Amino acid sequence: MNIHHNTHRKTDIAAGKLHHLSSQRKVSVNIKEVAKELKPTIILYSPDMDFCVSLRMLLQNTYEVLVTTEPDILMMMVKSFKPDVVIVDALPTERMRNRFSVMRKEHPKVRIMMFYASSMESPAQHESIRQYVDAAFSKPIDIVEVLDRIKVFAMSTR
Repeated sequence: MNIHHNTHRKTDIAAGKLHHLSSQRKVSVNIKEVAKELKPTIILYSPDMDFCVSLRMLLQNTYEVLVTTEPDILMMMVKSFKPDVVIVDALPTERMRNRFSVMRKEHPKVRIMMFYASSMESPAQHESIRQYVDAAFSKPIDIVEVLDRIKVFAMSTR
């Protein structure tokens, strides 16, 4: 008995469509439609790993959450993963503001959220932060407000 199975398959990504050909059927999927069904991606940076892990646990059922405690890794992750939202827990230094500018230049649709120490409550400091980010929250943060804003931001980039 001679049994022949056609195991030859071809995958071709072209013109925004994924084509899968087999001997029995042809499947065509629009990549943009598939992307809408995937979880929105959030990149979280904080020098405090405990904060990263806590926030990741809170968000991971709804979002794809990637974390780092290294600012240089943050920049590589933004470039590689093109997230919907970037959450930064850091002092708003000139260097961090420059990183935000680079993020915006490389990925214009990314929404940036920042958490900063409440000791920086002067209106001038708060306004200077807001020039570089879409939302800024002083600590302690209102988690309900933060979660609402993350949801709005994640959906706005889709």
